Amino acid sequence: MKDYLDSLKSILHGAGIMFILGMIGYILQFFFKLLAARYFGPSDYGLFELMNTFLGVLLIISTLGIMEGITRYVAYYQAQKNLLKLKGYVKFIFIVQLSMAVVLMLIIIISAPRITEYFSFGPEFTNLLYIVAFIVPFRILGTSIARIFVARKKVLQGTISYHVVENIILLVGMLYIIHQNLSLYAAVILLAVSIIATAIINVILLGLIRPINFTAKSKYAFSEWIKFSLPIFFTGVIAY
Repeated sequence: MKDYLDSLKSILHGAGIMFILGMIGYILQFFFKLLAARYFGPSDYGLFELMNTFLGVLLIISTLGIMEGITRYVAYYQAQKNLLKLKGYVKFIFIVQLSMAVVLMLIIIISAPRITEYFSFGPEFTNLLYIVAFIVPFRILGTSIARIFVARKKVLQGTISYHVVENIILLVGMLYIIHQNLSLYAAVILLAVSIIATAIINVILLGLIRPINFTAKSKYAFSEWIKFSLPIFFTGVIAY
């Protein structure tokens, strides 16, 4: 009974933190989008949202569905005290996802002019694609670490950078863009800065709590991990 109550308290505590920080994040994001839409107008703001859409597609492809398994496997291996598989899984998620992200980044950088030509966008679209391609590895790094925190019941560390820090950077940056009368390039660069800052903060927090030792002895269950991830990957691509 005591274990049950402790688990319930832990769940309620984590859910409460996620709810509060999530609400703060959505409010900040709402005002950022309101200001951006009013300042840039339908055309440029639509282009900014298209950059977000490209980023989302690249993330789905880069993660291969692995991202969704982090909260499952990290929590499971930690509860079972299977440290060898836990270390193996952490290495697996970082190496596979970041490798895919770098490959996709290079593909987008090489093919950006052709993509721009195919959709009949202006030449500025090519430069915006370069920026989006560059930030994909940082988004994967930051989000993966955040999910590791949540799986290890460190919900505050796993949510504060994404919901609060990133959105504060976006909102304050948007106010600066309006004040300085800057272009859409500045908004996409601002998006990149917010994502990179979030990734850096999460890396620092992870290092302070428990650094990842990539040379430590590990166990791998590639077949199990891939079987879990691929259906999520395909459904994610189709849904998006």
